[in-house]
Amino acid sequence: MLVHHCKTFLPRTLRYAYSTSASLASQSLRNAARIQLHPPDAFVPTNKEERALIDVTKLPKTLLAELAKLPTESFVIYPRFLTGDEQRVLLRASLAKLGGKRRRRRRVSNAQPGPTDPASLSLEELFGADEDYDFEEGHFDGVIRDYREMTVSSWPEVASAGLPPILARLYRLVDPQSTPGDTNGIVTPPSVQMHVLHLASSGLILPHVDNVEASGSVIAGVSLGDTRVLRMSRATDEGDATFDVLLESGSVYVQRDDMRYKWKHEIPNTAQFHRSTVGGGQRMSVMLRDRFSSHTA
Repeated sequence: MLVHHCKTFLPRTLRYAYSTSASLASQSLRNAARIQLHPPDAFVPTNKEERALIDVTKLPKTLLAELAKLPTESFVIYPRFLTGDEQRVLLRASLAKLGGKRRRRRRVSNAQPGPTDPASLSLEELFGADEDYDFEEGHFDGVIRDYREMTVSSWPEVASAGLPPILARLYRLVDPQSTPGDTNGIVTPPSVQMHVLHLASSGLILPHVDNVEASGSVIAGVSLGDTRVLRMSRATDEGDATFDVLLESGSVYVQRDDMRYKWKHEIPNTAQFHRSTVGGGQRMSVMLRDRFSSHTA
């Protein structure tokens, strides 16, 4: 399986993390820190839809108190931002943009033929095998391993069916005033930087802080495919303090300001998230940033 689901058992302090804006559910780091500091007394059974995706149980109280005072938008995750169909549309477009796939010809047999319509394929089938791609072993700065990536100024027209409405929603996460750069909706707006990053099953991203001069104060990350953990860390007098965020396929997280530049972030190949191991499969992330200016430095 490409996506590994976590068990639904969670400590009481990790529940009640959801808030809702319009019809879009989200979880914020601020709320997670507040709940950890002041756990609710009532016990409410949890299920997949309401389980907490931000685990701050390893953070010291002093740091929790600091995070509890952050603006809500400093770190937010939208666990079901994209539907299954939307995930397939965006993944197909991302793979088409990266190119280079060497799909092996299917053997002819008497077995029931597989689906030929890309819209009916699972994410795992759309990815194919690691051997179908030429992955880079290491990034120029040593941060990323076993990957492919590309900046996206426009999307391939051959893979654009159903894509513009998805992109428009994503653009608004980093720039609410953004408008598509063309009438077809497949050119990235001038106020937004976008790139796609494809990790192999063995791929990972090591701890790092983004270059302040490379882009602005906001970053949004779309997860497609394998479930991974986003690990955030910051040096303290007692050593590195960390918290984990579960990135399931179809989710989008948004970091702003201090959470972007004062915390390191990484994507391990595999990690534990509440008694379950996640990771070890192919993952596509679509990253959006607002453009750098002197006002966002």
